[in-house]
Amino acid sequence: MSKTLNQDELIGRAMTLVHDTWREASRGITPGEPIRVLPRVDFAESQRRSKVGKALLEQGGQIDLDLLPHELALTVRVALSKATNWSREEEWYWLVFDALGAEVPAMFAATPYGGGILLGSLLNNFSTLPVHSRGDRHRYLGLLADYAELIGQLHTRTVGQEERGIFMPRAQLLQSGPLLIGLKAQAMAVLKPLRKSIAHCTGRLLRPTMPLLLSWRVTTLAVVATRWALDNMRAGLRFTRRW
Repeated sequence: MSKTLNQDELIGRAMTLVHDTWREASRGITPGEPIRVLPRVDFAESQRRSKVGKALLEQGGQIDLDLLPHELALTVRVALSKATNWSREEEWYWLVFDALGAEVPAMFAATPYGGGILLGSLLNNFSTLPVHSRGDRHRYLGLLADYAELIGQLHTRTVGQEERGIFMPRAQLLQSGPLLIGLKAQAMAVLKPLRKSIAHCTGRLLRPTMPLLLSWRVTTLAVVATRWALDNMRAGLRFTRRW
């Protein structure tokens, strides 16, 4: 127990807890940094995050906050607050979720504070990604594939809510169609021009046939997959019962 620990050991455990919490909070999107990996919003991710949260709370239960320096104790309390929210994600998944991990919960995916803020912010990040080296381009293609998959996860959650009798109020449903149409237009405006940029950079480095091949791959992933995923999600809303 914490009472048997000396001050250095107690501070060490507290710092480990803060570090582990920050590492989890930094997964996916970090403000001001290029995208490394896209967030996941499927049920399996909520189960994983819940396990992480419960493990952090268990770590916190071994730390006597009253024996810590004030600033560190305050930081640990903030970490435990985040861990508490994470520990409930599996339980709350079909009712409410935090798409960006920014503690801005939403009940439905096809709403501004659900999928809207998530998908829109990712598109803004895509427009700033470098595509100059071969590694840049491969990373970009992988992120595009993950983007379409992310939309599919949002759609699956929406269908799962309907299967559990959780329906979107009429006022929100009427706004969801225009929201998804707007996201589709934004996606096409951001992703299509990048085909030429990638092909131009590739043409200077690789054999002449590669720009065409890469351009086709970008078109398939960015335009076809993303457009299909958004259309599929919008189509699913037509069968959602309205209040």
